[in-house]
Amino acid sequence: MSTAFANKVRTVMGVTMIVAMLLLLASRVDDSGLALPLGTFLGGVFVMALLVSRRARSESQCGFCGQTRMQVRKLVEGPVVSICETCAPLAVEVIAEAEDDGWLRVTEALPQRCPWVMSSAAVEAIVAQHAKASTLRRVASIARRQTNSAAVERALTRIPEAERTDSDWISLGIAIGAQRRYEEAITVTRRAAGKALAPWVVNNVVSYSARATLAPDYRGSGSLSHDTAESWLRELDDACQSLRNESPGGWEHAHQSCLHTRAEVQCLKGDIDAALATLEQAAAAGPLSGVQHLCRARVFAAKGSKDAAVAELKLAIGKLHPESEDAHDARARLSELDAR
Repeated sequence: MSTAFANKVRTVMGVTMIVAMLLLLASRVDDSGLALPLGTFLGGVFVMALLVSRRARSESQCGFCGQTRMQVRKLVEGPVVSICETCAPLAVEVIAEAEDDGWLRVTEALPQRCPWVMSSAAVEAIVAQHAKASTLRRVASIARRQTNSAAVERALTRIPEAERTDSDWISLGIAIGAQRRYEEAITVTRRAAGKALAPWVVNNVVSYSARATLAPDYRGSGSLSHDTAESWLRELDDACQSLRNESPGGWEHAHQSCLHTRAEVQCLKGDIDAALATLEQAAAAGPLSGVQHLCRARVFAAKGSKDAAVAELKLAIGKLHPESEDAHDARARLSELDAR
């Protein structure tokens, strides 16, 4: 039964219900005795229409390939037509190719937590059609908003190395680091040689270095040597001081990131109380991202504060893209804590 037919049934339901109610009300003032039976009859019609509507909904089908709800993994229903997860990317492609900048418009319109298969397809199409650095940076920015790190990497690597700015190198390093390729992320991030972004470089390199050193069991406390930890903490302190003194654009966010990295290093060093104090400073600086909530969860778990860690993991999962490595890590840690 088609979605269009189901919509007609719903319309009939609404009209029938209104008429039935009016007739039932009229029976109170009508001495003929006809209004009440007719109202009751139309009430029965409404119930039948309701049952038909529910059956129609259960049998909704994709308006493009004709597969029913039971035959596909996901069916998105609209007021007139439905579309399945297989046809959705194809529909996006048709719309995008109708205009010269169609793919850019489509990519910008995608919701922040849309499936990566959709944003990746759009980015791939743009990369194949455009070589202009400004366009590729715009695409990378859109993909970063959707936290599609692979798509960000694809767009930025299309820019010739000679044309990449320090911001491009840092963004590329973030995208690679999010995919857990830490050594490569460190190398790429260090290509940003300008003094203006030095605090960002320091923070990211320390963060990736810690994770590369301890991967894949980047979990416990007290697992980092004292000398290494102190060296990293000094670098982070210098970066924070530089941000406070020079106050470049976006310095508050960078400062907050440095504090979270500092807390993680302190935790890995085994200084949990210092890590908790640093997290309090970071929380006072502004709203937290999903990655930062995950950082807090690690420290609370190391402290043995199960309830606080669970609360932070739930916040992280709510903000992270469900397909990201960090979200996978957060779900795994939450399962572990729930099992205790």
